[in-house]
Amino acid sequence: GAAANQNLLAWASFSDPVVLVDDDVLCPKVEPDWLGRLVQEMEPKRHPHLVMCALNHPGAKRQGTKQDGNMTVCRHIGATFVACRRDFLVRYPITHARGGGTRPMAERCDLAQAAGFQVGYLTHTYCEHIGDESVLTGRRYEGEHIPPQDPETLIPPPQHQR
Repeated sequence: GAAANQNLLAWASFSDPVVLVDDDVLCPKVEPDWLGRLVQEMEPKRHPHLVMCALNHPGAKRQGTKQDGNMTVCRHIGATFVACRRDFLVRYPITHARGGGTRPMAERCDLAQAAGFQVGYLTHTYCEHIGDESVLTGRRYEGEHIPPQDPETLIPPPQHQR
């Protein structure tokens, strides 16, 4: 499954950070591009304790957020487009078997924080989850679907910008 593939990806990839992607999410058309923004925030000199940084998904549930420059540190990030430090993926694998318990990204966030690391998202760089359910599994998406106000930048309506 997805959890096993993400664990193996860390061993198969030579990039750092490694980018984990969901099956049904759109990226914004912005300059500098979204991937460059993720990689920039993942620079160890900029955020030495940051091990995962995602695009801002306005429908994701947020807890314990704190803005830090272009990034917001929080308890959990959505499984959208996530830059993850390769070393963290190798040292902290997640459970392969899923019996309806914790979602893989939530488990990975919990592991990061238990080890003293941070996770966060790009405060002003948005993505959009396509529709209300996964195109791969058919499973209904748990968060609220918030259509973007701008189809290029994917910026949501003002009340959903956080």
